[in-house]
Amino acid sequence: GFDVAKLTQATTSNSPAKLTGTLDFQSKWRGVETGKLDGEGDAQIADGKLEGVKILDEISQALKIKELHDPIIKTGKTHFVVSGRQAQLTGLQIESSIFSITGDGTVSFDGPLNMNLVLILTRDAMNKLPSQVAASFVKQQDGTGSIAFQVTGTTSNPQTNLPERLLMQNTQIQHVLNKALNKFFP
Repeated sequence: GFDVAKLTQATTSNSPAKLTGTLDFQSKWRGVETGKLDGEGDAQIADGKLEGVKILDEISQALKIKELHDPIIKTGKTHFVVSGRQAQLTGLQIESSIFSITGDGTVSFDGPLNMNLVLILTRDAMNKLPSQVAASFVKQQDGTGSIAFQVTGTTSNPQTNLPERLLMQNTQIQHVLNKALNKFFP
């Protein structure tokens, strides 16, 4: 039942990102007395909002979906293991009304991060995409679409390969189509 906004105000970070909502977590910690903190647990957030998250801003611009910029988060959860001044996140799930993100990765206390994520868009969001961009998503029978991508860099300057993934997949699709056409029209 922690208020995330108050919790993040009490911590220092180089990231311009802000998160609000209600946080619930269960954890076990070792080494608190020695300063070599490690432990693990589960964290959940409800009714939150993400603001100033550079990666979501870039995704919003790349996909031309303004709702991805500063989204309302219905729920979010992950299992975490903290060791060696690094948090490993497994089973990350973030859900909003228009998208969800799943994945795993690490966030170092010094800032470096390395995440493997999957963006899943609702049918409505898929319908808003330009056709060339929509072609890069793996479409499901229910109309949703997904694309895997990585986030690297640091918490204050994250980088994503999503724009390259969109271009690469479109190039691969074009290559497959060209091969098929060449078989019919040698």
